[in-house]
Amino acid sequence: MTARFVGVVVLGAAMVAPSAAWAQRNRSQADQRDYSRDNRGPRETETVNKTVAFPDRGTLRLKSFSGDVRISAGSGRDVVVKAVRRGTREQLDHIKLEIEANGSTVFIEANVQDQAWRDRNRRQHDNDGDVVDTEFDIQLPASAKLDIDVFSADVDVRGVSGDQRIKTFSGEITADLTPAGATPSFEGETFSGGIRVRVSDGVKSGVRFDSFSGDLDSDMPVTLRSSSSWGWNNRGRSTVNSSGSADTTLRFHTFSGDVRITK
Repeated sequence: MTARFVGVVVLGAAMVAPSAAWAQRNRSQADQRDYSRDNRGPRETETVNKTVAFPDRGTLRLKSFSGDVRISAGSGRDVVVKAVRRGTREQLDHIKLEIEANGSTVFIEANVQDQAWRDRNRRQHDNDGDVVDTEFDIQLPASAKLDIDVFSADVDVRGVSGDQRIKTFSGEITADLTPAGATPSFEGETFSGGIRVRVSDGVKSGVRFDSFSGDLDSDMPVTLRSSSSWGWNNRGRSTVNSSGSADTTLRFHTFSGDVRITK
């Protein structure tokens, strides 16, 4: 049986309008960056392939702006990264992709400016063109933990059993949580994008869903545990919990994006 809930916001009305205004400003800035990049010269493509030893039960932390991210479990013990970067020659020369390991974490950052580029922008008061579109295909051990933070990008995760935290602003999140069995740990956050996760038949995780105008559609047996409403449009907070579980290990936060939980 499918359970469906209308989502509501965590914060009061006073915080909603600034969030919407902030979102509009960021979308406008993103559009301006795209326009600026197109007028800086012809766009080129370069491919980066890198393999890094992955710590046992380690964490992959990725930060990017635009370009889809696909992550899957591989058979080896390394993290294998294929990145396709698109930008002007000048951008590709001065805005680098960094991949490095430190302790139990592998860090990937898609837009690291060199000093010459930062100095140039400071002299010209120009922050446009600071982003190289980067599309990722990543394989890593199934037990890896994920900490993904992107802006205008879709994220797709398959075969990973470790804890997952995934944040995108306007992209979609898709995650297959069945490898984690009965107690997956997942936190997904979007502004306008949707979130779709697949769970195993015997899942016992609790669910927390916070949204302003998004809907929750779940194949899991869930019940409304607490709800409050105030302010604009009587929107408030809604928390649902799967029957038989007190542990909330599935957390979803959206502004207007819908959440779908399937089996």
